[in-house]
Amino acid sequence: MSVSEELRGAREERGLSVRDLARITNVKGIIIRALERGEADILSPLEDIRVYLRAYARQVGLDPHDVTIRYLAQLGV
Repeated sequence: MSVSEELRGAREERGLSVRDLARITNVKGIIIRALERGEADILSPLEDIRVYLRAYARQVGLDPHDVTIRYLAQLGV
């Protein structure tokens, strides 16, 4: 399972819609969808990706540091 799939799964397990998570984290829904799809070309710069991942991971009960490291490795960054 990719980190993107893990993020989406954790969000869905908590019964959160993309819209809910966007409201809670102040991260736009389009960014949340891009994170869940691993669409790095939509996400930039790199520092912003880290901020988005940490906010997302915290809200769905995943370790923000671990998720960030694995996600960036998955992207080859």
